[in-house]
Amino acid sequence: MKRYILLLFILHVQFSTLHLIYAQTTLRVLTIGNSFSEDAVEQNLYELGREAGYDFIIGNAYRGGQGLQSHWNVVSKGEADFEYRKVVGGQRTNQTHVQLDSIVRDEPWDIITFQQVSQDAGDYATYYPWLRYLINHVKGIVTGENVRYGFHQTWAYSADATHSGFAKYDRNQQKMYRSIVNAVKQAVKASTDLTFVVPAGTTIQNARTSGLGDYMNRDGYHLDYTVGRYAAACTWLEALTGHSPVESKYRPTTVSADQAAVVRHAAHDAIQRPDAITPQPAGIDSFRISMFGSSVAFGTGATDNHGYAYMYNQQLGQRTMDGQSQYPFSISNISVGGNTTVHLLNRYKDLIYDLSRYVVFGLSLGNEGIHDATDQQAVFERWRDNMQVLIGKARADGKIPVVMNNYTRADFNDSDYHYVKQLNLLIHEWDLPSVNTLGAIDDGAGHWAKNFENDFAHPNTPGHRELMYAVPPSLFDALAEGKPLPKRDRTQHTTLSGSDVFAFSGEGTVHPFAISLTIQGTTPGRLLTLHSGSRAAWVGINADRHLYYRTLTGDSIVHPTMLTAAWHTITLSHYYAQRRTLLFVDTDLVERSERIAIGRTTVGDESGSASGAGRTFGELFFWRSALNREEVEALTGGAMLKSSLELYMPLSDEQKHRPVNQAQSLNTAQFIPDISSAVRAYQSVGSDNAADAFDLLGRRLPAVHQPGIYIKGNRKVAKL
Repeated sequence: MKRYILLLFILHVQFSTLHLIYAQTTLRVLTIGNSFSEDAVEQNLYELGREAGYDFIIGNAYRGGQGLQSHWNVVSKGEADFEYRKVVGGQRTNQTHVQLDSIVRDEPWDIITFQQVSQDAGDYATYYPWLRYLINHVKGIVTGENVRYGFHQTWAYSADATHSGFAKYDRNQQKMYRSIVNAVKQAVKASTDLTFVVPAGTTIQNARTSGLGDYMNRDGYHLDYTVGRYAAACTWLEALTGHSPVESKYRPTTVSADQAAVVRHAAHDAIQRPDAITPQPAGIDSFRISMFGSSVAFGTGATDNHGYAYMYNQQLGQRTMDGQSQYPFSISNISVGGNTTVHLLNRYKDLIYDLSRYVVFGLSLGNEGIHDATDQQAVFERWRDNMQVLIGKARADGKIPVVMNNYTRADFNDSDYHYVKQLNLLIHEWDLPSVNTLGAIDDGAGHWAKNFENDFAHPNTPGHRELMYAVPPSLFDALAEGKPLPKRDRTQHTTLSGSDVFAFSGEGTVHPFAISLTIQGTTPGRLLTLHSGSRAAWVGINADRHLYYRTLTGDSIVHPTMLTAAWHTITLSHYYAQRRTLLFVDTDLVERSERIAIGRTTVGDESGSASGAGRTFGELFFWRSALNREEVEALTGGAMLKSSLELYMPLSDEQKHRPVNQAQSLNTAQFIPDISSAVRAYQSVGSDNAADAFDLLGRRLPAVHQPGIYIKGNRKVAKL
């Protein structure tokens, strides 16, 4: 019995092996062309065919830049002017100075195709009689039986191509494409021998309507080595075998799954409608964020290169898992070490091919060459202007851009630091979201904060984590929901009485931060309370009308500036990494050495020690990064500083009970009347009726399940 089973097993293995050997149908394909046939068949076609059950033997009778008339001239004279490029078993060989007759006789070809040189592909007058001469000559010397003859419809140039032949079509891509389609149709109609067309040109034009855009040419006319060549090969696969590339799994490692899906469909649609453009779905992943920058953006300096982008990606995923976000955002990191704005412009196609809805630009003036540059102003302007070009290009391609502003470096001097800060002031007010990386791990002189440096150019893992904390966790949720940029409003105000407060908490962990209030009035009492675990620090006004800051450890620093009846801008700025807190009255500064991590924050006098009469609040700002003196000066002067801004609320009597956060985050604040009192009334807060319920940190709750004290209807209530 055991022998019988063993015999069956051996027979099964032998049969399976034979099946694998003979399942592959050998198909011999010869193209008579030039570099456009090289683009189409010498890369990817063999692999696509093998997966579909075909063992392609591919020949390319190649003469670079030559067309039908030129081919015939050398063939008719018997000149050995072709290169014979051959792909067998996936390996390419190349012979030079070969006659076409030798190439045609080398294999019993099943399929032979012709094509016109690209600049003449849309001019039918350049096809005949030379195409007919070539076909008749080849037919007279082929060794294969039942040879099928076809024509390769090539592609129009990219819209910005500089090829001299583009002038023939008024440098209009659509005109060139239509001309090629019409010329090929006429050529095939004029020859009974041509039985099919390989519509690679239509595939490329189809794909150009997708999120891939007009970026599939490496020089304006040849296809690029990744997506462009793969798209052409997919077209050839179905044209030769009838096997739809949509069913294919093979793709080169340089082509992403999303890119492959787009071009497979573009190729299949071209086979179905070879003479017309079929608009393609964008192929854009609505939740993909491309990190497009240099080494810090890539993660250099952090363990395993798991830098701030990686950490933020982890946070995004966790937010989705925890139900804090309805959007499955993810980051695709296409950053390259050493890149500058010029590099990003030169490899902009990498961004297009990432098929993302969002892009975060992460570059530095350090790479741009600001340090000890002969003309630092020129370096500054190049970064500024090129970044604006990148932003404009991204928007034109349907992407939503975000900019990481400029960060520190260990070798920066005072002049370098000056330019970094000036550039960041510009970025704050650009019309897009931005992240204040400088305020995360600056040591106050343009260098990495102590113990947060990996090397002179890169932060270590804790340093990357500080950079990550500077990004509002719900920034992309807000962008997905179309939340506009905030606009500063200095016309509104409200008065808080007794222990009425506005309460909020930063989303997730807060390390570096800045909070700014515009106030009018000198009544003694607290203005701002910061809770950190069981302890609290606060900013208040003393009986002498001076601002003071009471630290977590219980000591106080008093600001020398006396408050007046005028409006003042009060800013508390904390650098977690450098252990430093700055307190500004308008632009006057005092500071304290400390490190704090804050949770719930209240605006107003939560202690109930003062009536609050005569103290009016205008604007509330909360940033996830510290502000330096220059930034505070700009803020006091009326600038809207948007980098890392998580909350911005112009406070008003009209909206006091439902304060509106205009910053691009989904964080909220809650008005709590008389916070120092006990619970005014016990009432049920059912989990099925939790609309407008908040915890005591001011966070909106999707449901209330646990017993405790909550805020509902602007009152403290209890769930029993």
